[in-house]
Amino acid sequence: MARRGLLLAMLCAAAVVRRADAQAFLQEELPLRPLVTTPSELLTDSASAIVTLVQRQAITAVFSRPVIALGADWGQKELPKELTPFTLSCNTPGRLRWVTTNIARFDPSVDWPTDLACTFDWNKGLKSFDGVALDLAGNVASVKLATAEIAVTLSGVSSQAADNATSGLWSYNVGLPDDSLPEVPPGANITLSFTYPVELSRLAAALQVLPGKGAGAALNSKATVLPCDEPVFTPRPLFFPAAAAGRTSPADLLRKSASCAVVQLTPALPPGAGAKLRLPKGARYSALAGPAQSDHDVDVFGLRRFRIPLRQDWRPFEGGPDDAIYDGVSFRRLDMWLPHGLAAGVTPADLQPLLSICKLSNPRNANSPCAPLGFNLTRLAKGRLRMGVPGLEPRQRYRVEVKGSDRVKDAFGLALQPLSTVFWSRSLDPAFQGPEVSDKFVIFEATAGAATLTWPWVSRGKPGEARTAQQWRLGADDVPRLIAGINSYYGLPPDSLGTSGSSITRSSDAAPAFQDLQLPTGPGLSLAAACCVQRSYPTKSLVVTGEALVLQSNLQAAFIGADGDVTAWVTDSQGAGAPVRGAKVSLYFTPLQTGPAVAGPSCTTGADGTCVIDGASISLARNGAGAGSLREREVSAFVTAPGQGPLLVPRVSSGSSFRDASQDNTYSAVAVLDRPLVKPGDDLHVTAFIQRVRGAQMLPPTGLGSIVFQVSPGFDPASQQPLLLTAKVDDSFGTAHIRIPVPSNARPGEFSLAILAPGTPKQRTPPRRAASPAARGLLQWSLLPPAASSSADAKEAAFAPNQPPKGAAAIPAPAKPKAGAAPPAKAPPAARGSGPAPATLSKILVPPTGGAASDTDGLSNVGSTGFTVGDPRPPTAELNVTAPKWVTPRARVNVQLTARSYIGTQVANASISLAWTLPKAKGEIEVTTDSEGRASAAIDLGELGAANATRAGDALELRATWIGPTREPIFASRTVKIADGPVRVELSRTLETDLPGVPFGVTAAAYSNEDDAPLDGTLVAISVVPANTSAGATGCTAAQLSALAKKACSIKSGDTVAAARACQLALPCVGAFAVKACVNASCTNVTLGRNATEWAGFPWNEQPKIKARGGGHAVLRCTALRFVARGQGWLASRVLADKPQYSAKQSVALVVQNPYWGPASALVVWGNRLQRKQKVFLKVGPGISNLTIGPIGTECLGGCTARVLLSVARPAAGKALAPLPAVPVSRLFDPLAPHTPDGSVDIDVPQGTSLSCAVSVDSGAKNSAGVAVVAPNRTANIAVKVTDKDGRPVAGAQVTLVIVDKAILDLKPYELQNVSSQLQPDLSASIEATTLDRFRATRAALNATFSTLQRRLKLDPFLPIYTRIQPSSGYIPLWRPWGDWASSSSFLPSPSPVDVPDTDYLASFTSQITVFPGINGPVGIYGGFGGPVAMPMMMARGAASFAAPAPAAAAGEAMADNAAVASKSAVRGGAEAAQQAGGAEVRLMSDFKVTPLFAVATTGAGGDATVAFAAPPNLGTFVVRAYAASPPDGEAPTLYGAGESRVVVRRGVSLLPSVPRIVRTGDTFEGGVIVTSPGASGATKVTVVASIGGKAGAGRPVVLQSGAASDSTSVTVAAGGQEELRFKFTTRQVGNGTLRFTATTGAGGDAASDALELEVPVLGRQGDVYVATSFAVRPNATSNSTSTRQEGLALPKAENGTGSLDLLAGVGYLPAVQVWPAGATCML
Repeated sequence: MARRGLLLAMLCAAAVVRRADAQAFLQEELPLRPLVTTPSELLTDSASAIVTLVQRQAITAVFSRPVIALGADWGQKELPKELTPFTLSCNTPGRLRWVTTNIARFDPSVDWPTDLACTFDWNKGLKSFDGVALDLAGNVASVKLATAEIAVTLSGVSSQAADNATSGLWSYNVGLPDDSLPEVPPGANITLSFTYPVELSRLAAALQVLPGKGAGAALNSKATVLPCDEPVFTPRPLFFPAAAAGRTSPADLLRKSASCAVVQLTPALPPGAGAKLRLPKGARYSALAGPAQSDHDVDVFGLRRFRIPLRQDWRPFEGGPDDAIYDGVSFRRLDMWLPHGLAAGVTPADLQPLLSICKLSNPRNANSPCAPLGFNLTRLAKGRLRMGVPGLEPRQRYRVEVKGSDRVKDAFGLALQPLSTVFWSRSLDPAFQGPEVSDKFVIFEATAGAATLTWPWVSRGKPGEARTAQQWRLGADDVPRLIAGINSYYGLPPDSLGTSGSSITRSSDAAPAFQDLQLPTGPGLSLAAACCVQRSYPTKSLVVTGEALVLQSNLQAAFIGADGDVTAWVTDSQGAGAPVRGAKVSLYFTPLQTGPAVAGPSCTTGADGTCVIDGASISLARNGAGAGSLREREVSAFVTAPGQGPLLVPRVSSGSSFRDASQDNTYSAVAVLDRPLVKPGDDLHVTAFIQRVRGAQMLPPTGLGSIVFQVSPGFDPASQQPLLLTAKVDDSFGTAHIRIPVPSNARPGEFSLAILAPGTPKQRTPPRRAASPAARGLLQWSLLPPAASSSADAKEAAFAPNQPPKGAAAIPAPAKPKAGAAPPAKAPPAARGSGPAPATLSKILVPPTGGAASDTDGLSNVGSTGFTVGDPRPPTAELNVTAPKWVTPRARVNVQLTARSYIGTQVANASISLAWTLPKAKGEIEVTTDSEGRASAAIDLGELGAANATRAGDALELRATWIGPTREPIFASRTVKIADGPVRVELSRTLETDLPGVPFGVTAAAYSNEDDAPLDGTLVAISVVPANTSAGATGCTAAQLSALAKKACSIKSGDTVAAARACQLALPCVGAFAVKACVNASCTNVTLGRNATEWAGFPWNEQPKIKARGGGHAVLRCTALRFVARGQGWLASRVLADKPQYSAKQSVALVVQNPYWGPASALVVWGNRLQRKQKVFLKVGPGISNLTIGPIGTECLGGCTARVLLSVARPAAGKALAPLPAVPVSRLFDPLAPHTPDGSVDIDVPQGTSLSCAVSVDSGAKNSAGVAVVAPNRTANIAVKVTDKDGRPVAGAQVTLVIVDKAILDLKPYELQNVSSQLQPDLSASIEATTLDRFRATRAALNATFSTLQRRLKLDPFLPIYTRIQPSSGYIPLWRPWGDWASSSSFLPSPSPVDVPDTDYLASFTSQITVFPGINGPVGIYGGFGGPVAMPMMMARGAASFAAPAPAAAAGEAMADNAAVASKSAVRGGAEAAQQAGGAEVRLMSDFKVTPLFAVATTGAGGDATVAFAAPPNLGTFVVRAYAASPPDGEAPTLYGAGESRVVVRRGVSLLPSVPRIVRTGDTFEGGVIVTSPGASGATKVTVVASIGGKAGAGRPVVLQSGAASDSTSVTVAAGGQEELRFKFTTRQVGNGTLRFTATTGAGGDAASDALELEVPVLGRQGDVYVATSFAVRPNATSNSTSTRQEGLALPKAENGTGSLDLLAGVGYLPAVQVWPAGATCML
């Protein structure tokens, strides 16, 4: 056991041996005294002083010299008397310890208990370790201590009866000032809180119930104490289920301590009677606390009087006639609280005669005559009344009076008591407002006839700054000022608009008043606004407010932005909707500050109504105007056309910022790892595939000499600075290879690996901070190239784990320093990574003085991945779970589990736990494998009860756990779909609508539940049926339902166009319906539509959509068929493409459904970052239409996006139209108004850039599964054949081969990487549409809004001013109990307030004239669902989860870990090893390799490459992976391919280690091997000999328990089976014990079959022990001499050979001292 002492001192300490009779060091000059204490009052000369302790305050004493020797208190639970500096008479648990050798500290383990009175006593016999006695220097030896008194408070009262009587509106502490509160109804629970936990049994014995105010002397209530919930929100007692009552007695429940308690009073307190709950003085409420120092009372009362608690606290109003009244009622509906509800049978009609309201004739005199007002009374809930007062006016004073009555009682039988109150009504909120429009813009269709457009304004309340409303008729010259003023934060000065036209002056009357501002009619642009308000920033000036830009135009415009380009499309919004030729579209940029908008480029539309402004022109114009002074990406547009009114569009999207993709010249890279989990001390093998990106081309990185790999954070635990490694690039293939050594002290955790290359940065890498001195060594040696040396060590560092065969090159790694050697002093700039840095990087990567890596300026991150550093125990076997891919909801699920070792043997008698989980049920099954390693289990879903039953769409999760042959946990999982049948169907529809009579097309895509393969051509029967026939969910006639029953269609999966045309469905009427889908005989449905009530509440206010709302992906899935709606809405609505994939030069047919009532045309824009194209379709007829684009070319290279816009015009007057749906329509919505629906679709154009890469292993032998088998340290040939997409061989291709232990890949999976898919150029374009639909409004909507507002303000002048004239754009979630599921959620468009009935609208605006509590009720907390916990990654070395069984011994049990056995044995020659093993070559565990091959080869003329593979000494299954890159071919892109195979490394009879990871001195443990015979034809008798390696004698850390040189045992192993053999060992001393196992079969002269040697670390009985102290060293101020410090050292007891002692001294905190460079500390 290592003993480590730490002295944090300026200079190194010297060990001094002191004679027993010598005087102590500086005894006279430095007596032993307490210098400082906390609390400081403990050092006092007053015997009467009292020190108060609070919370968990520690008691500390600092002495003038060391009291104990360092380590003297180690391992002692309690300090001996001679080392105890002070004692406490308090009975408070805690720990007294020496923090340093001269600082003692007592830490209480709980907060200081309340009501304590005790003492602090110095140990007057205390002496320092060198014999100096304690001198208190006049301070008293005993000091009194005290703590705060306990406080008892009322947390709350809960009453189920009162909650039921008021619908949850009861409150125990809300009421009038003269109410007796807190109120405790009969049966209520009183919750008390305490500032210190009390023992409930003691509380129950001590708590008293005494008479309180109004109780008299005859109070006979008793208190019952119950435990409570902690923390308490709504106080409730903690009830225990009846099942637990037999196990837990009431007395047991009260033995707990808690900071709260529930008290029940029986019998109940009489109404109005008070009681005191008292914790009396002297009561012992806790074993730790003292007795209560005084009485603690909590007052409670019985039921309050039954009154309607009218507010008595209205603030008086003493202001003048112009002053606002704020404390008063705000509406004509007055709400009142019923604290106890009403008795059964009492109605509002019984109450109304007892209530009255009147208006005071003199509001300033509460006693003036009062004129009665009429009112109506309703009871909204059990605890809420509403008084409607139609005659209530602003700024008046009213009296409400309630008369008492013995006939009207509350729910507790108390009679109504009288009460009255007087209050003001508030002033009307001031307003001067016109119509509210979206973003200050509104578009009306231009009309002929009327001379003006009436623009109403409403005013109310006290006039403000703006007192006039004006209109300005504006032209093109005013546009720059308009855009800047409306889009900016600074407003529009009226003088910038010229002379105004008509105007109105605000009414001075406070009552609501309506006035009309007349705007010119006909095509044109007008601004209506109120004038004016003061602006203070950036300069003081007057600006208009409430502005609305009113456009009257019959133009329809839409814009599509794509990577900076803007396509404008202008059409006529009337009649035929023809394209407008010659329209001018001008762009403007908004300034950051004040000033007019800056004119940008413009274009003129052609014959199809379109024109394009390219991104380069926009970018050039912005830069020319000073891009820094403009708002980024904020572009406005102004559209004019001859004879038409203009359009001003406030914001036009241009997609993303302009970038000329054809000029791209950067790099893109993919990092491929050998495995993602690396053990400290191992190497990570990385291949980077890198290409140069130029537009759509991926080219070889010609001229790129090297790249930089950055590991973040770095491996150094102290600094974690990023590690930089340089690797040479083979620019012919675009590959770079590197081995990254992971130091043995690397911290476990996640790391990122970035590839840095010069060029245009895609992502800047933050500059690196300077590395700490401790980090420099790691960075230096990590960056060095292989040393140029002929020594064995140099060769080992320079080449791959196995020597490369001819034709293959191994991958070099940075050189590692030898064990114990200091890192090199400086890394030469030219020697970094695996070769010299290229010219482009040489200036960047030159390390500064000291060798620290520099920053990464000039480099960009061109590719990244991640990996994990950890030390888990790799499994030796694998577990497979076999189950059906899908089952029906009530099926019996048969599961088969197979346990097999990695070398191919079955594992019999393996105990496996199979956990299964369903949404409503879960369970666990224990099984044991048979002789063939198989076990089976069954889960019968049909046996689940109705409450736990499964249904289609659920999933059965299976998770198997097995503690493997070497005690490692092995997991396997499987998911089983719950389905009605073998087919899963996804449905889409061409429109998103639930309007009756509007057709929509349905398409289907079917997939197999077995393998998710598409089942194109499967017939799916689709129909629409009523969702709930029993509830009359529809309003259809019998004829409509009969016709609906006949309307069905059968469509083929995958044939989207034909299906959308053939399957046209529609809802026949208002109602709830279901889309029914059937495959074969299995059917299900999903709801669609609205019933009459929902249509009334959510009237029609939006057009059918050709895309999912909000761009969501609403795909309806059914599993033969159960639908699962995703996203917003029940079914996906989208633009369809006629094929799933396309190739270059093919045309694309986009399928769009037009349900609209006016003529429509279409614009399609498609493309990528390189190029966009567009096409206009002048006539798009009703129903399904094909919009054919193409042939596609560069614009769809690698795939592209198509955006579809429809321009729908208002139909010409008198034109015959299809009937509109017979549903309620919003008063703000016109179904025939012009609009521009839009949708999009992705066009998939795959590129063939892959190679085929076939991998095979030729070893001369194969197992039963056909996998190649090779013996350890023998050779097999790895053959790789590379072909192109046409099957032709590829000569000259570079092949990277990597072979990895499958056990590691099973721990953290890493799939074969698809390099081709990851190295595609990113050509995706952001194509965004801007339409004007949200700005459109109608004159009818304008009139409806203001007529409704005028009518409602007459009903209640206090109502808010709502003047919006455009439909709402929001959606409201709706919970609908329809259809197949118990309930479902949907989203319906938000109704406008104009569409809400007046009664409902007014009911939402009320005033409360009584005291009113908040709504009491449960708080909904949404959480996740518990599920199976994923297997944690076990990274920390030392986590004990494996232990080989050993005989019970108090201190000698074996301890082991979950990681692989560490081994550091020396490498010995093969001849020596074979001789010691009796003829078999000994496999040294130190030679085991996770990645035994990492090499590069080149294919020959036939596309073949062959590499010799020397099998490693470790046994198991290895994954062989090959990554191929095509040879250079000018500027043709590099093609990639990958393939994999497997190889098994084993012997005929093989040994696998089964030993603990660590043991400790004195342990007796069992360890051994697992004997396998995977290739034997019959049973084999195997003899295993265990022996100890190393030099014989007492120096061996581990010996056989028998004391013999070797032990042997035999076992018969079945063919293909395995058996475990164990031997007993004993540890003697710290070190590495070498265990050797040799297996012989007895055939051929007792020949050896296998031999294995490994090391087991033997540690001390405990980990390293650190004892430390710290102190300040102060030099003598008058001389150059230094002061000295003497410390004692007391070593704990230890056994010989169990450890060593190090002393370390330094300045600073312990972590800093520990990482100081050598020489900064002294080792003694």
